[in-house]
Amino acid sequence: MQDALAKLKPRTPGQVNLYTLIFAGDGGEDVFRNEAEYAERMLGQRFAVAGRTLLLENHPATVDRRPLATWSNLEAALDGLAKVMDPQQDVLLLYFTSHGSEDHTLMVDLDPLPLDQIGAEDLGDILKQRPFKWKVVVVNACYSGGFIPPLRGDGTLVITAARSDRSSFGCDSDSEITYFGRALLADALNRTADFVQAFGYARDDVARWERRDQLTPSEPQIDVGKGIADRLAAWRRTFKPGVPLPFDTQQIVVAR
Repeated sequence: MQDALAKLKPRTPGQVNLYTLIFAGDGGEDVFRNEAEYAERMLGQRFAVAGRTLLLENHPATVDRRPLATWSNLEAALDGLAKVMDPQQDVLLLYFTSHGSEDHTLMVDLDPLPLDQIGAEDLGDILKQRPFKWKVVVVNACYSGGFIPPLRGDGTLVITAARSDRSSFGCDSDSEITYFGRALLADALNRTADFVQAFGYARDDVARWERRDQLTPSEPQIDVGKGIADRLAAWRRTFKPGVPLPFDTQQIVVAR
């Protein structure tokens, strides 16, 4: 964790910077690793956050070169980011991908390690204890709408893959990337740098795929806190988006 923090690039003074923390919680399936590593590459190429991203990942293939996605590492990563960023000026993007339960808990798992799970209230408390004023929090998991109440607030944009009482899809062992991950990352954010607009594109894509596959609609959710849209607009004025990066698992396989 300390090595990863030491490699973070310093912020650019005089402008809004974006720093990113990606958390792939379940090490039992490739899909979450695929999505997290793609998010790291795509966001770096599109939004100029290469060197300003931390990836916490549970997967047997990466235990010797990636910080684990654990409760303690999440807190350590946030504390480290708070020292590199200007927490009152810059935007923190957090992207969580894992299985989720009906009681609104993210699965944190890497056998045989005994890892603490992270519930919605837990994540809310963790973030409230840190000084970040401006946040975009994406929770890609079943029942993830239950994370909105403890995370919402001024300066915070919360995006979830499903309603609080609905499953999301594409997270089984046969999947390369989740439905919502493909819709938001591979499709929407390759079209626009506006997270609110991207959510609209992703929601429509997911609904179309679910109708095609005759699935119960997951109904992705969004909550836009006071001021965050203007702060994100200020950030977008600081760079020109890079070329789109298609999703390709071959890039991940080669890295193993």
